[in-house]
Order: sequence, then C-alpha cells, then structure tokens
Amino acid sequence: MVSNDSFEDSEKLKRIRDIPVRITGLLGRKKIILRDVLKLGEGSVLELDSLEGEPIDLLANGKPVAQGEIVLVDGQFGVSITSILCSAEKAVTLKDF
Repeated sequence: MVSNDSFEDSEKLKRIRDIPVRITGLLGRKKIILRDVLKLGEGSVLELDSLEGEPIDLLANGKPVAQGEIVLVDGQFGVSITSILCSAEKAVTLKDF
C-alpha cells in the first residue's frame, strides 16, 4: 500500500492534480411519489430523514470519501470534515495512471 506522503509527492499524481472533482454533501434522503414532486415549487420545504447535528456524507464524483458536519461561516453554509474514509475504502492505485 502507498502511504499518503509518497502518493502526494508522486510524479504520477502531479499529472492529475488539476482534474476537476465534483464534491457533494449528502444531507439526507426523502422518498416521495411523483405527484408530490410535481407539487413542489419555490418556497416548498422537504423534510429529510436526517436530524440536525448528524454527520453528512461527502462524495467525490459520486464516491464516498469523508463525513462532515454543517457549519455556518460568515453567513455561508460549509462543511467541517470530521472523518476521512480509510485508504482501503478510497484507494487509487498508481498503476491506473
């Protein structure tokens, strides 16, 4: 297994550092029927299955990479990362580059 330090400094990683990655914070889920989706409009409120203070999942290009908590910073919402998935769960092998 490659350590984080050697992976960060590798020449192969340097070639891909500028590739855009979409980060998504998964706050919760809600299962509703299409009829109710069609009723949604501006100002509608959709209750999710998670509670305040529960961790949220962070996804990179749709793959789970970390967990965090919602924070308020200068009037903007953000995420405070509380845990990173272990290397085995998010492993990228250098042979793939």
